Amino acid sequence: MRRKMAEDNMVGFISLVSHELRSPMTPIKVQLQLLEKGYLGKLTDKQRIGVDILVRNIDRLDLLLVDFLDVSRIEASRLVVTNEEFDIKPIVEEVFKKLGDDVKVIWSIREASKMKNDPARVGQIIRKIFGCIRYFIEKVSIEITESSGKEIMFSIPLSGLTEQDCIDFFKPFYFVRRSADKKFPGSGLELSISKGIAETLGGKMWVEKATLPDATLRFLIPVVPMKKVIPAHII
Repeated sequence: MRRKMAEDNMVGFISLVSHELRSPMTPIKVQLQLLEKGYLGKLTDKQRIGVDILVRNIDRLDLLLVDFLDVSRIEASRLVVTNEEFDIKPIVEEVFKKLGDDVKVIWSIREASKMKNDPARVGQIIRKIFGCIRYFIEKVSIEITESSGKEIMFSIPLSGLTEQDCIDFFKPFYFVRRSADKKFPGSGLELSISKGIAETLGGKMWVEKATLPDATLRFLIPVVPMKKVIPAHII
């Protein structure tokens, strides 16, 4: 009982702080954009470099706050989801187009495989996963297959993982380390949130160990609509 109350208080605190911090973010970003575009006067080269650094860091802070809000919504079963019929192929292709990555996609489903779930959330899962793992996997690929006609399975080969990596893969702020020179720019919540969204949509996500250091990240998304939002836990 006490643990449940503590978890609820923590989720409430995260939600409150995230909302309060995001409120002043909008005017700060607007003013920086005006500076960057020269509407508030011409900038010197040194000033422009300084403004560019500020803009990049404000964008990172904004993404972090969005992730914290997603965490609080998933934990409180308040994540807004829709049930729409859509074809998974254009969703996947659009995500990789925006990421700008050369990802090998293996399609093992029918040419037009329809799902009835939330296309935006499915795209969010794929975007967050690949935005993260491309920093520790050199050649990224994904295989998309049908599972019993009721689910779509996404399989992503991983390499170089340790036993501890597999155990802690979805823990908040856990990073798979590959190079001290290659720092991951994300919040550290991407994989945790992806797993939480998959479970909220009625699916699941896990790391399947083969012979380490090789493993496979898999997640299932139902093709049929959910009757209700399924609670998921990240923290």
